[in-house]
Amino acid sequence: MYDPLFIIWLHFIAAVFIMMFVACIIICYEKIRRCADDRQPNANLSSTSSETTIPMTSMEETARRRCNSYSDTDTPERDLYNNTPPPAYDDVVD
Repeated sequence: MYDPLFIIWLHFIAAVFIMMFVACIIICYEKIRRCADDRQPNANLSSTSSETTIPMTSMEETARRRCNSYSDTDTPERDLYNNTPPPAYDDVVD
């Protein structure tokens, strides 16, 4: 019927694709969770008083600042600490 080595390789390839799919789902979930705009749930559910929000934790505040600091002109090649472009290939010392 089928060679046992073929079946083993088939299972290995299937496992790799499943792990890649799960990793993509986890990465997308983390990006959506980190940059979500509705991170401040309404703490007071009564309709008679003014709406108040739960204060953000420092981690949420850092994530919000990070998401809001990106603009369309930023490129991934830029240094995130001082916003300078990377050195040219001629400037790199071996």
